[in-house]
Amino acid sequence: MGAPLAQRWDTVRGLRVRSLVTGDPEGPVVVLVHGLGMASESMADMAVHLGPEFRVFAPDLPGFGASDHPPRALSIRGLADALDAWCKTVGIRDAVMVGNSYGAQVVVELAAREVEARRPGRRGRALALIGPTCDPPARSLTGQVARWLKNGRGDPGGGDLMGLVRPYLKAGLGRVARTAWSATRHRIEDRLPVVDVPVLILAGDLDRISPLPWTERLTGLARDGERRVVEGGAHSMHGSHPEHLAHLVRLFVRDRLATPSPGGR
Repeated sequence: MGAPLAQRWDTVRGLRVRSLVTGDPEGPVVVLVHGLGMASESMADMAVHLGPEFRVFAPDLPGFGASDHPPRALSIRGLADALDAWCKTVGIRDAVMVGNSYGAQVVVELAAREVEARRPGRRGRALALIGPTCDPPARSLTGQVARWLKNGRGDPGGGDLMGLVRPYLKAGLGRVARTAWSATRHRIEDRLPVVDVPVLILAGDLDRISPLPWTERLTGLARDGERRVVEGGAHSMHGSHPEHLAHLVRLFVRDRLATPSPGGR
C-alpha cells in the first residue's frame, strides 16, 4: 500500500479547490477524476493502490466535495477548463488522466481540446476511462436514472445509500441535476476520435450504466485504444475492485508509455 492520503488546497480562478494526494513525489503523475456528484474520496482506494509507483492527485471538481462552488453549475466544457486550470496551478503536465463515469467525459473533453489548440505541452499523455458515460440509448436524465437504479441492485462498489446521497446533498441536488443534463448533451463518441494519446477503457461486465457494447464501440473509436473487461465489476468498480483497476492502469502505463516523465511536471 502507498503513503497515507494528504489534503492539498489550491486557489484556482478565485475558487479554493481541494485534492487528495499520495505516492512517490518523484514518480510519474496520475490524476483521478471522480464521477457525477461525487468527490475525491470515491477515488481514494485506487489512489492508495497506485501510490507506490506514482504521484497521485485526486481533485474535487469545482462545485463538488470540499471545493468551492461556482455560482452556476459547470458544463463538461466548463469542468474541462477548470481541470486544466487546476493542473496549471499545481504544475501538472504529462499525467495519466483517469476519469470515472462522468469524469471520463471531462478528461476526454480536455484531451480533445488540447489537440485542437495544438498545445506544445500536454496535461495528459494517456487516458484511462472507467465506465465512461453516456451511450445514446440512455442519453437523457430519465434514461440515466433508470440505468442507475438498475445498476445499483448489483453494484458492490456503490457503498451504502447514504454514502451516495451525502455528496449529492453537499453539492446540491440542483447542481447535480444540471451537471447530469450537461453530461447527456456531451457526445463523447465525437470527441474521443480527436484524442491523439493512448486510451485505456476499463469496463465492468456487470455495469448497467456503461454496458459492454458501448465501451467496445468507444474503444474502436479511439485512435489508440484498448479495453480491459473486469469480471464482476459494475459501475462503481473503482470502489469494489480498486486494487485490480490500479494494476490494469499500471500495466497500461508500462506497456504504452515506456518512459513516463518523472514527476510529470
